[in-house]
Amino acid sequence: MGFYVPGYLGPVVRQAHHRRHRNRYEVKAHNPLLVSSPKDLPGKQNAKAKPDQKPRLYLPKISPYYHYFIGKLAILMIQGLSHITLTISELDRSLQFYQQLGLKEEVRWDQGAYLSAPQLWLCLHLGQPKPSQDYSHIAFSIDPQQIPILQQQFESEQWQQNQSEGESVYLLDPDGHKLELHCGNLASRLKSLKSPPYAGLKWPQP
Repeated sequence: MGFYVPGYLGPVVRQAHHRRHRNRYEVKAHNPLLVSSPKDLPGKQNAKAKPDQKPRLYLPKISPYYHYFIGKLAILMIQGLSHITLTISELDRSLQFYQQLGLKEEVRWDQGAYLSAPQLWLCLHLGQPKPSQDYSHIAFSIDPQQIPILQQQFESEQWQQNQSEGESVYLLDPDGHKLELHCGNLASRLKSLKSPPYAGLKWPQP
């Protein structure tokens, strides 16, 4: 059993796969190997695509480069967080709440508004909110000096107490969306996992 790679991704896949299998068959950079089924394995002279079939590159089984492909493509496709959209029931009430947290109103219209903070774009959209019933939540970065102020100002809106690395305040917005105001980053969290580690913690192999 194998997996197919779209023709437009061929150059990325062929370059890495060729290094692994250079002694088995030749892969030309500008002439993708076209096959119509797993029977037409790379290296066979009769490997051709059907006239109405889009070009595809067939790789036998799951090669050691499979995870390399997935990881490489993920890096190329996702470059960061674009924006967060929350469904709200009352625009003015939500605007006031998020502005209290330091977000700046950029623009508003009948059905919503855009707010911003450094490296953050938040969209509020009028509708019927269905807040998460599990642990799913959105975490915002804040200055540690703001923690005591937030704990006092939003005491009744807190949905849990902090139990992890870095100081945090866990708030519910007016529609019940779960928020976390956190002091820390990924680097500080990973450092904290070295002692004591989470149960079953596994670091990726280099």
